[in-house]
Amino acid sequence: MAVKTNVTELPESRVRVEAEVPSEEVERRVQQAARELGRQMRIPGFRRGKVPPPVVIRRLGREAVLDEALRSSLGGWYVDAIAVAGIAPVGEPDLDVGDMPAEGEPLAFSIEIGVRPVATLGEYKGLEVGRREPQADEERIDAELESLRDRFATLETVERPAGTGDRIALKFGSHKFNLRPTGTSAWVTAKVDAPGSLDLCFITEGSLKPFIARWEKAGIPVTMGPGPRAGALGPMTSVYCEDPDGNLIEVATYASDPLA
Repeated sequence: MAVKTNVTELPESRVRVEAEVPSEEVERRVQQAARELGRQMRIPGFRRGKVPPPVVIRRLGREAVLDEALRSSLGGWYVDAIAVAGIAPVGEPDLDVGDMPAEGEPLAFSIEIGVRPVATLGEYKGLEVGRREPQADEERIDAELESLRDRFATLETVERPAGTGDRIALKFGSHKFNLRPTGTSAWVTAKVDAPGSLDLCFITEGSLKPFIARWEKAGIPVTMGPGPRAGALGPMTSVYCEDPDGNLIEVATYASDPLA
């Protein structure tokens, strides 16, 4: 079925597509709609579901049957019109159907919609762009190295009083609460340098997916992960968010498929 179209360009990367559906196609869809309606009608002298289309049209009126035909066919005609017009639509269309056609007349409708803008390449040959050399002072380099050392370090449990540079953690079952030391610039798990503030590590036996989904639903962004980490019992996978005070919340699993 060939829908005839005429495309008019509008400002701001929009077009208007004037489309026309041939009268033969309109009449075919009217007959099809009448058959569908006839399957639901009971008319004396006809078996249920066997009412002929002409009888349905006389009983309901051609305008009502045409309206039903448009409801079921307009989406397909829209797709055909866009394809024939050869445009790449963007956004929602403004669709306007003209007057209902009389028997033997075509159906006209228009579509106004955004399209992809045409990019025009300007003159680029001979352009020169300066290269900026990366710079980093010694203090930033040292801080980044210390942060990497802290992140990937292996912690060993010691049986002695805590000293300078030690990490102190509270264990509650399989969960762990890390106590933040003050004055440690490499500590990356809390935004506020407050001694005794916590970052929390919770262990789950199952998938991390429900936790991520719950955070997304609550509007809580994922700070890091999911990613591999070295846990006390072996390799694990962790995902992180932050509490309202900026302290890190870690949920980890030792499961082989952490996102199942």
